[in-house]
Amino acid sequence: MAATTAAPAWAQSDPLKFVFSGGNSGGTFGIVVAAIVERLKQDHPDSQIDITPGGSLANTIRLGRGDQSLSMLTSLLPYRAYEGISPPEQFAVPSKEIRGVARIYNMHSQFIVPADSDIQSFDDVVKNKMKIRIVPGGPRGNVGVTVMEDLLKEAYGLTLDDMAGWGANLVFADYNQGAQMMKDGQVDMLMTLTAAPNGAFLDLANSMKVKFLPLQGASAESMVDDGYVLAEMPAGTYPGQDEPVPSVSLTASIYARNDAPPGAVRAVAETILKNKDYMSSIHRRIKEDFDPATAYEGMGVPLHPEAEAVYRELGYIK
Repeated sequence: MAATTAAPAWAQSDPLKFVFSGGNSGGTFGIVVAAIVERLKQDHPDSQIDITPGGSLANTIRLGRGDQSLSMLTSLLPYRAYEGISPPEQFAVPSKEIRGVARIYNMHSQFIVPADSDIQSFDDVVKNKMKIRIVPGGPRGNVGVTVMEDLLKEAYGLTLDDMAGWGANLVFADYNQGAQMMKDGQVDMLMTLTAAPNGAFLDLANSMKVKFLPLQGASAESMVDDGYVLAEMPAGTYPGQDEPVPSVSLTASIYARNDAPPGAVRAVAETILKNKDYMSSIHRRIKEDFDPATAYEGMGVPLHPEAEAVYRELGYIK
């Protein structure tokens, strides 16, 4: 009698059916989630996996209230939601349902201006109350806007309303829109926190000369207690960027609800952790940052039990 192989624990829930949220137009999150789902469907061809867009803030809120099962998010927001740290006001009540699955890559703050701009740092903008046209982190609800709000609050005791009050023009555009607006001379500065390189900004740097401004010193250090990490965007990340650029960073990770379909969480965890080469092919930042052996660290919330089981089976957690 031929030996039989035991079916994996999640086989009873195969084909998979769940909602997986990515990111806004032009962002890396959407690309990564689409690639993970593409690989999932190779192993689970009859699955129904709906990919929904949206910024990290909106998707953290949706994950917390159960509108979706899994989501790719910036680590700061799930941590704040889980702990009940506000603002935003939606996090005033802790969302203890959020669990971690895998840390994927690091995200860097990026301040971009035309190469001939006189602006040398964001400090210049604040200290001189410059009436610039700026994309302050992306669309409303994007984590980049939260980063800008944190920077203004912690380093300067200010808000976005204060910037608007001195005459700055705040343009809440997505990556593609913001890059095109800079090409067209319609904005003076782009700011966000995203993978480096970001596709829209890579295209921008290939189309015109730009410079990436540092975030360092007291301004950057003021954000450390809020969960940010002092970092550097490596030299050569973008064309013409020949020196490392001081920045702050957060991690981009996959999260799930504690009551998400167990088979879905296990399948996503296995797809990510067992396919390092495939994951590395999705984006340069993943190739440089992703390590399955430590992907359970640094997400700011407890691991989902199904994900933890996969790490243990692979020997990454003893």
